[in-house]
Amino acid sequence: MASYNPKSLTFNHTCLRVKDPKVSVEYYTKNFGLKLIHHQQIPESKFDLYFLSQNDEGGSPFNREGVLELTHNYGTCLLYTSDAADDMQ
Repeated sequence: MASYNPKSLTFNHTCLRVKDPKVSVEYYTKNFGLKLIHHQQIPESKFDLYFLSQNDEGGSPFNREGVLELTHNYGTCLLYTSDAADDMQ
C-alpha cells in the first residue's frame, strides 16, 4: 500500500442539500465567514446551486479549493433520511 502525507491533501469541494437557501447562505456567511461566489439556477431540473468560499477571487467554483456547494431542490420540504432517495423517486 502506498503511503501519503495527509498534510499534502487539500479540501476541494463538498455539497450539502438545503431546504431554505436564504437561511443556509446567511448561516454559512455569518458563522464561517464564507462568501457567496456563484449562484446557478437550473429551473428545468428544478434545483439551484449556491457556491460559497472563504474568498471571492479565483474564477469558477469548480477550479478552486475550499468550496461549499449548497443544493436546493424546488419543493423540498421533507427531511433527508437514509430512505429519502427512495421516497423522492
